[in-house]
Amino acid sequence: MTYMLTDKYSSLATAEPRVKTRPGSSTSATAFLPLSARDFYILFFLAQRERHGYGLVKAIDEHSSGAVKLDPANLYRAIQRLATEGLVEDGPQRTADAKGRERRYYRITERGRQVAAAEAVRMRDLAAAAADHQLIPDS
Repeated sequence: MTYMLTDKYSSLATAEPRVKTRPGSSTSATAFLPLSARDFYILFFLAQRERHGYGLVKAIDEHSSGAVKLDPANLYRAIQRLATEGLVEDGPQRTADAKGRERRYYRITERGRQVAAAEAVRMRDLAAAAADHQLIPDS
């Protein structure tokens, strides 16, 4: 199978801000692409289940072998932006940590799931094209 690289996403790689949308709007999932590794990991782990902020930081650090590091301030800014874009939302679950502070849980929205899936397809296609052009060494 041969994969062709197109410029379908190239206009989105500029310095312009990503598409801003409200939940329920009709903006295509591909309008959000490409996602940063941080945003993809947030959506990826929220697609599995609701998580609180520290749980996301820990899961992303472990899964990325430390390549993607998130401090709490950056995480919460990213979650706030993803929520504004309609990709994540507050979950109903709340717990308290060892110090009695409330832990807020987040969940992915249907739009967020569509965007994460579109990004996964985009990355799969890029990896297939790289393999087709011998950029990925044989294992």
